[in-house]
Amino acid sequence: MTRKRRLGGILMKEYRNCTRAQRQWIVEAAKEQGLGVTSENGNLNYTLSKVMDGQTGWEHMLINVPLYRDITEFFGRAKATYSATISISDYPHANGLDLFMSRQDILDIAKLRHWYPGLELLARRIFVNRPQTHYTIPLIARGAAHIKEAGGTVAVGGHGEIFGAGGLWDMQALATGMSPRQVLEAATIDGARFMGLGDDLGTIEAGKMADLAVFEANPLETIDNVERVRLVIKGGVVYDAFTLDQLWPETVPYGFKPWRTIGDMSGRDR
Repeated sequence: MTRKRRLGGILMKEYRNCTRAQRQWIVEAAKEQGLGVTSENGNLNYTLSKVMDGQTGWEHMLINVPLYRDITEFFGRAKATYSATISISDYPHANGLDLFMSRQDILDIAKLRHWYPGLELLARRIFVNRPQTHYTIPLIARGAAHIKEAGGTVAVGGHGEIFGAGGLWDMQALATGMSPRQVLEAATIDGARFMGLGDDLGTIEAGKMADLAVFEANPLETIDNVERVRLVIKGGVVYDAFTLDQLWPETVPYGFKPWRTIGDMSGRDR
């Protein structure tokens, strides 16, 4: 933990250590270095014990639905952070990724066509088309909302299956049980605080980094409007949200992409 801290670590992940004593040792060592500890969800009792022992949050969904008040109040009062990553799993019921990929062919998503390596995008088109009734996503999202309302926090998360879409899908999944404002907080300030970056990111305040997204429509009306991002501002530099060409303070094209996209492959036999 000392070495991790010296390297600039803020939040450490404990990943399925076998015994409770081992997990407690990790928490004690992290606290000595001023580090937060997140973890991997296993089952409800497993995650309850981790939070009891001082871990600050966990990734992946609690499959026990619905969550009752004794559970949501416990996590809320512990100020734990729940990153459900609903977009990639709805185990044991159905894979959340299948739901979103069945709604829209990823080859029809313009940004993915423009940015994703073409062969990798083609390889990721496989999904299982399931009935809507196979998914418990709204119940999982509502459980997350109850934890937040009890004093905990919820963070948007992804898993890397479809970079650029996973975060959006996780927000849309959470919106089936949370208000747009709650989802936006999960995607911004709650996630920043969870990672120990709340003093630098997550809200528009004097002294924080000028990292912003400018939308063409209000995401407080519907979370789907987060797709309509027009500009990205990073460190005070303004970029076109689609091409990432720099627009201000200077005009600078993004430049060459060292990989072939679907657009580059169109019309070619090989």
